[in-house]
Amino acid sequence: MRLGFFFFAFIFMANVSLGQDKIQWMDIETAQEANKKEPRKFIVDVYTNWCGWCKKMDAGTFSNPNIVKYINENYYAVKFNAESKDSVQFNGKVYVNRNPSMRKSTHELASIAAVGGRLSYPTIVYIDENLNLLSQVPGFFDAKGIEPIIHFFAEEAYKNSSWQDYQSTFKSSFQ
Repeated sequence: MRLGFFFFAFIFMANVSLGQDKIQWMDIETAQEANKKEPRKFIVDVYTNWCGWCKKMDAGTFSNPNIVKYINENYYAVKFNAESKDSVQFNGKVYVNRNPSMRKSTHELASIAAVGGRLSYPTIVYIDENLNLLSQVPGFFDAKGIEPIIHFFAEEAYKNSSWQDYQSTFKSSFQ
């Protein structure tokens, strides 16, 4: 009985110390600072507090151990509330919410998530190490659905392959 407790405590502490139990979310400014020291791509979860699908992605997709591990190892993970009231500096420009007292007012930086001029939530935005927009991918994805997308950008497959070709040959870690 006592040995079981110590084994459980050791496993728990090992997981906590590795930081792999949760995605290491940060704000965009912190991610830019970290990127100066160790360049990586960014994955930006553009969400709102009222978005049910955003909450579903947080609870399922972004808590899946395979997804957590891959994102933490390959990206700076950024959470961005599209209705934030705070000013944000990104790539040398300051972005604000022009109507912070208005309900459901969209922050200027949320425009990075617009596809065809339209915003929807959730939208995941992929940005390269030089802060260039790679793509915006709107909609809900479960862990199995987002897995090939995060690999496509992290592995830079987009440079040599179309999404359709990559997706058709991708080997999932899920059964």
